[in-house]
Amino acid sequence: MWEYKENNPDSFVFTIIKDEKQIIATQGMIPIYIYVRGRRLLSGKSESTLLHPKYRGGGLFQNLYEFAVSLCKAKGMKCIWGYTSAVKAFRRFQFRIYEDVMYASVSILDLRCALAGVHEQNIDMMKKVVRSLALFLSWLYASMLRVTCRSSSRGLLVRERLADQQDIANLYERLENRCPDLIHISLGERYLRWRIYNHPIFKYRTYFVYENDLLRAYAFVNTHDRRMAYLTDLTFESVNAGKFLLQRVLNEMRAEAIGAVTFWGNKRNPIIKRTFKLLQGFGFLRRRTSMHFVLRNLSFGDEESLLDVTNWYMNGLWTEGYRM
Repeated sequence: MWEYKENNPDSFVFTIIKDEKQIIATQGMIPIYIYVRGRRLLSGKSESTLLHPKYRGGGLFQNLYEFAVSLCKAKGMKCIWGYTSAVKAFRRFQFRIYEDVMYASVSILDLRCALAGVHEQNIDMMKKVVRSLALFLSWLYASMLRVTCRSSSRGLLVRERLADQQDIANLYERLENRCPDLIHISLGERYLRWRIYNHPIFKYRTYFVYENDLLRAYAFVNTHDRRMAYLTDLTFESVNAGKFLLQRVLNEMRAEAIGAVTFWGNKRNPIIKRTFKLLQGFGFLRRRTSMHFVLRNLSFGDEESLLDVTNWYMNGLWTEGYRM
């Protein structure tokens, strides 16, 4: 239950149904603060949606879900969102379904290590991609691109930690000037401790690119797999800072014999589009994922902005905190 309690311990929701002493259904909402049009609000990430097959049908689980929603409203959550392949059920739960938004982008750094990772981890995405001739060609293509895709490092410096916690908030304010309707996670000190710095399962590497005193880009990378590096977040203000940072990350991963690097995000968001374009320049291949974004407004007044999926700056940080 750490993923529910550690971020906002007074705001999480976790509901169950028991048949005598046996738990037959669960539904949780992880509390996460997000910004919508510059307003900080509490949202809930729908998680732990489970029902024993014996009890399917009859509306039992829908009653549990609506009970969980009532608790979310009482705790001040303005909306609920999540990712699922079970779109039929979430339509019954009054969610808006966005089926063609979540994409993954993958680059092969070491073909032998990547293939070994497929054998050991049985990763579905890698099984489909790595075993194809297209993957091998993309590896050659990426190798050639990395020779020519260079950035200027003049005035740029990488730190492992923020110089000041306000720096990341200031970076997002500047991004919001470009995209006034941007919806993004509130990366406060508590959130970063929960999701990145003190993660009980994964060890994240953090990169913060400064130009003088200004934070221009940052990245969070999870290499727990040891064969696959997860570029959990890659955010940059200028393309040059993004290139500089991505080169740094890829060079470190290659030196440690990481087989592949993957990034995940909302292809409809304009800032994520820039990220995918940058990754493509480094030889990353993009493909649609099987997970669909779902969203339900509870009480946020500006519903038009909230329901426009192009506003949602979603990447790996939007996972529940312990799975990628």
